Amino acid sequence: AVWGELKTHPLAAGRRPPASTMMFFSICKGRQPREEVEQVEQVETRSMLLDSALAQASRAMKESNPPTWPASVHVIEPDGKFVGDKQELFDNIFSDGGKYSVHPWGAEFPNTDRYGGYFNEAGRDFCTKRTVVLLKLGVHRAKFNVGFYNSLMGLGRDPGAVEIDAFEVLNGVGADGVQHSLCPGALDNFWRSVENVTTAQGRSIYYFVSQASPLRKVHIRGELRLSGPVGGGIYDWGYASGGFAADSKVDGGVEFGGQQQFITRNSEVLAGCVYKHGAWSNVLVGSKGEYQHEQNQLARVTEVPCTERIAEKPYIMFEEAENKYFLMVPQPEHNKKGVSWERYADDSATHKIDFENVYVADAETATAATINAKIAEGKAIVLTPGVYKISEPIIVSRSGTVILGLGMATVMPAQEAQWMDSLIFVKDNLQDIRIAAVLLEAGSRGSDALLKWGTRKGCIGENPGFLYDIFC
Repeated sequence: AVWGELKTHPLAAGRRPPASTMMFFSICKGRQPREEVEQVEQVETRSMLLDSALAQASRAMKESNPPTWPASVHVIEPDGKFVGDKQELFDNIFSDGGKYSVHPWGAEFPNTDRYGGYFNEAGRDFCTKRTVVLLKLGVHRAKFNVGFYNSLMGLGRDPGAVEIDAFEVLNGVGADGVQHSLCPGALDNFWRSVENVTTAQGRSIYYFVSQASPLRKVHIRGELRLSGPVGGGIYDWGYASGGFAADSKVDGGVEFGGQQQFITRNSEVLAGCVYKHGAWSNVLVGSKGEYQHEQNQLARVTEVPCTERIAEKPYIMFEEAENKYFLMVPQPEHNKKGVSWERYADDSATHKIDFENVYVADAETATAATINAKIAEGKAIVLTPGVYKISEPIIVSRSGTVILGLGMATVMPAQEAQWMDSLIFVKDNLQDIRIAAVLLEAGSRGSDALLKWGTRKGCIGENPGFLYDIFC
């Protein structure tokens, strides 16, 4: 009976004979005819070879952790471990070796409000260079100027694990390369981001931006100013055209200034501090704190008490003791008010993915075919900074897939690509998909859509997933 079972045993499916069968073989070898003993030995040999092949395949399927980061990723050690001048490094990253410059208001501008200035990033808005700065756990006594296609990210479980003196975005310049009037102010300050850091106690943060420049999961231990003076301080606020902040805490209140519109979701200001000003429209969703209405102000505010359903954006965490990176995927929440990250010490609040199960793509070498194969294997995908020129769509084919871009990672059709239905396509009936922080560009080839989720109405299921920071 055992021998008959053996002949139909599904070794091809990768299963060894049960232990009882192998014991039967060893007992009977001495009494079996030589032909049957040879057959048994061949089965055992094939089984051992199959086990070895499966073990090798399993090892091949694992990605390295820590990963090999490309040059577009700067991993920065905290003070005490960092070697060199950190401020000089940060300034060089912003200036790209001297191409771009920062001009804070100083003694040469006597009519000054003691803060502000301008960035000269002329010509950078359509460059192809992408950069992310990843701050390891600890204190970083330096200020990071956040330029076009730059992202600043802490690697802690929550913002409190990484402290930086300050991050900053100042007003832009006119065609003459100088900032001296209301326009452009911050109207052209796009495509940059900051997340998962805490700033120095009492330090105000100047983040003069207009769209595609999200703040997420930051703790600012001073005031957040979203619009600032121009013309050497002659005008209180330059033009600014909207922005977004989420899952953040601001101890000193939020000054919208001349922002035309701004949305703040699930954020908090300390008691006694307020959200104030703004040019036209402010929206507060699931946020804690009071909006201060000024007499005769033109700006309107829309306040929604809670966020009906949200899962915060996935992020990267580094664990020093293990020298390993993890992709953290916050779980969905309902009727949320205030920040989530204060609850992240509870492991049930996030799903933790070892980078052994994360494919870290490099724009210089990765293809859509490779990314699709990794998704089919069940891997999460991290798109490191760069421009991914693809010849076929990136296809999300499995439930639970996470795609996380860093440093404004950009996906566009390759010059030789055939017309595509979409650059990223999510198949029907998948659940719990997360796609975050990707800039999608049609390019000269174009496509029918940039991102397409499903093929028909009603095909996305009860928990389809979330999109974050998708810029087109």
